[in-house]
Amino acid sequence: MREAIIEYRDLKLSERETSSYKDDTNIPCGAVLKKMAGLLDKSEKSIQMLVKLRNSAMHSYQDCKIPVDWMLDSRIVSKIKQASMKLAQMYMKIVSTELELVHNSDRETTQEALLIQGVHFAYRAHQFAGGLDSETLCAFEEIRQRVPGHLGGSR
Repeated sequence: MREAIIEYRDLKLSERETSSYKDDTNIPCGAVLKKMAGLLDKSEKSIQMLVKLRNSAMHSYQDCKIPVDWMLDSRIVSKIKQASMKLAQMYMKIVSTELELVHNSDRETTQEALLIQGVHFAYRAHQFAGGLDSETLCAFEEIRQRVPGHLGGSR
């Protein structure tokens, strides 16, 4: 019972942190993007732990009459994945804004690094949540449109 309570508490905390994250414009972009990546990492690890627990303990929980509905993908897991999509959307918008603000010195290098970072984060969020929602895809498209042709690669 204690194990179930602790796991549920950790999942709720992860869901709450991810879904309530707000961009603070007073914090440098790099720190914000790092914080967001950390939240995605934490969400991924929480779900991985739940899957392991579900595979190993669900039947014994049911035998002991411990509720297991919260362990199903349609419950808290779904909420965490939705929050991750919102996080990915926010991440893409920050990258898009930063691409516009980059000054001429090292512009190309900085744009390329931001673009790679944004694509990597979107891919991770896509893998984790099982796809990108339409709003996140729009944010991703906005980035693609802001990148000069020589950074955009072949189309």
